[in-house]
Amino acid sequence: MQYKLILAQEDSPFFRWQLKVFLSAVAKLGISKDDIIFLTQVHGKPTDEFKKFEKYATCFYYEDPKTRFYAPSCKPYLYGKFWEECKENIDRYFFFAEQDMLLTGLPDIDLQPNTWYWSDAGKFIESGKYEHVIGMKPRTTRPGGFHAIGKGVDADFWFKVEEDSIKLFEHMARFVDPAYDIWICEMRAWIWNIWDKGFETDIHSELDYEYGKGPRRNVNLYHHLDARLFNKRDYTTTEPFDTIDQYKANPAFSVSRYIDAIKDCRETFLKKF
Repeated sequence: MQYKLILAQEDSPFFRWQLKVFLSAVAKLGISKDDIIFLTQVHGKPTDEFKKFEKYATCFYYEDPKTRFYAPSCKPYLYGKFWEECKENIDRYFFFAEQDMLLTGLPDIDLQPNTWYWSDAGKFIESGKYEHVIGMKPRTTRPGGFHAIGKGVDADFWFKVEEDSIKLFEHMARFVDPAYDIWICEMRAWIWNIWDKGFETDIHSELDYEYGKGPRRNVNLYHHLDARLFNKRDYTTTEPFDTIDQYKANPAFSVSRYIDAIKDCRETFLKKF
């Protein structure tokens, strides 16, 4: 493979069920467990339930000594710990994915070393307004986010993204209209630091994605961001597999992909998990 898939999360029921659905979809692509990396925050040691994922992915476990008022800042911290442990990562391409994603095919991109390839996040991230909070000049470039493929950064880069995301979240929580999605400050800090390091960015069609709103489209990436029919936050401590049949979606609409994937996971992947 051109790159390794990488995901970072807490060892919690909320992320465990999403990873089951993710792996259920990825299994159809025949990806080796060596090319799927899970970075996971644990409290002492991983749960027995999470350790089952070691059959399907290469798992790294890290404790987080910090008390976080902005939980997503743990993600770049986990990346930093992994890059610190495996310094050769600076020369490896990674595809940064999310737990609530489906992959029905892998992005096929002619990767260039000084370029990071992104999904379009222009609907979610503004440009030119808040970069000054973390000491950067405003930019008008359309931002990428959520999913990216790239290489060339080190552990210090990720630890800076961690700190910048906390500064930005604190500022936006105090001074910015709550209509803005301040929860994705980690994503803002990530793309802005990529620009600050001098990398080119390419919002690439191979990273186009559905997000649960509107009609289905012929793309290989799905990221469940819409909560109107199926709200993943209703399942922070339980799993949706026993109740998913109550959700009815027209197969012509995007959200049906995720509901069908949860059902398929229940009928196939969970029987051997």
